[in-house]
Amino acid sequence: MEGNTNATGEGMVNGAGAENMGAATGADNHGGQTPEKTYTQADFDKALQSETDKRVTSALETAKAKWQSEYEAKLKTEKDEAARLAKMTAEERSKAEFQKRVSEFEEREAKYNAERLEFECTKQLAAESLPIEFASMLTGKDADATKQNIDSFKTAFNKAIEAAVTERLKGSAPRIGTAQDHTEQDPFLKGFEF
Repeated sequence: MEGNTNATGEGMVNGAGAENMGAATGADNHGGQTPEKTYTQADFDKALQSETDKRVTSALETAKAKWQSEYEAKLKTEKDEAARLAKMTAEERSKAEFQKRVSEFEEREAKYNAERLEFECTKQLAAESLPIEFASMLTGKDADATKQNIDSFKTAFNKAIEAAVTERLKGSAPRIGTAQDHTEQDPFLKGFEF
């Protein structure tokens, strides 16, 4: 029997040629239905890695496009500035560069002052036993405005806490019952006479 081959060229071994032929042609022995495909952990990992790669690639392309457009805008601004400076005389150019440095310094100083005010606001909130998470919202344009914001916040915060405590303590008044009420409710007390 080993010498016989079927139509697909497979050898029949011990009469198993019909099953081999069914498997080779795609049919199975379950009434013509194809079995469901089962996936292994390796298949799942491969599909997950593929999806992750696609998403990362998409995110990188988006970020690259954003960086490219920002770079081009900055480059254009610098070229325009260079062209403008090239048309100026030496004195005008030095004045423009000085003005640019002054404006950059003022920006840094404003940022520093804002950070310092927020830090001071955080210290004041901590000293007043108020939540420091509100420091960025309470920071004003100067120290006086910040102090006024903190005072207003403290008043409103304390009123809100007082209202919440009052609401929780309000509840219902305790019920005063007779001894008979207690014995009916508590099986332990039923054994005692009142």
